[in-house]
Amino acid sequence: MAVFSLTNKFPNVPSSEEHHELVEKVRDKFLEDYMKGLKDGTFYEEDMDAIRTNNNWVWRYIRHNQQSKDLVNETALHIQLSLLWRKEFGVMNVINDANANNGPFTLGCVDVYGNGICAMKYRMHSKKRTEEAKRQFVYILEKQFSKENLTGGRMTMMVDMEGAGVGNFDYELCRFMYDCRYSYYPDWVEYILVVDVNAVFNGIWNILKKVIGTQYVADVKFVGRSQLRDYIGDDQLVKLMGKFQEILPEELDQ
Repeated sequence: MAVFSLTNKFPNVPSSEEHHELVEKVRDKFLEDYMKGLKDGTFYEEDMDAIRTNNNWVWRYIRHNQQSKDLVNETALHIQLSLLWRKEFGVMNVINDANANNGPFTLGCVDVYGNGICAMKYRMHSKKRTEEAKRQFVYILEKQFSKENLTGGRMTMMVDMEGAGVGNFDYELCRFMYDCRYSYYPDWVEYILVVDVNAVFNGIWNILKKVIGTQYVADVKFVGRSQLRDYIGDDQLVKLMGKFQEILPEELDQ
């Protein structure tokens, strides 16, 4: 079974002199053109340090934009918009918030390819907790992001729809997760597993497909519970189900 990825033109990390030259071109374009006229403090200094020194992070943006006709310029612009969002959202505040990791997401298992899994138990989300869920999602992405940037590793997203109903559906959160996946954390998620799809999600999916675009629909795989073993080993499945039991076990006020 193949890993489902649209970004296979370039390797996971820059591995040749040509690749490193491309990283430098994008970095220079961003620092020289997209920093002009911006006040100090527009971006997090930690993010600026990463752009200046972390080739793997710059490379993620390049891989994401690899089909662009103006790769260097569009990648530099993508970096600018992404860093602006990080400051506006308050990513560093989320990272340092001890209460941010509360919600329907969990992390700590790996798939058969060695990708870390960000899993969501959808029925454990309430639309009244959208902002909290956004913060937890970013917290988990950042936790894994900082680790995998050292190796060029990626993540698998899993959404478990078992028991989810109309009251759990949250378009705002779904759109936020999409924006994180494709705009703010580019080339980060290998593929997305949606487990035990029901009639509620079928309606959601018809809406989301229009937002996602046909080029990214192939990233999403719908599977039954028995098919999960094609993607996640038995020991990791047991571990993951245990983590789900720890998430908000009380009934949610929808």
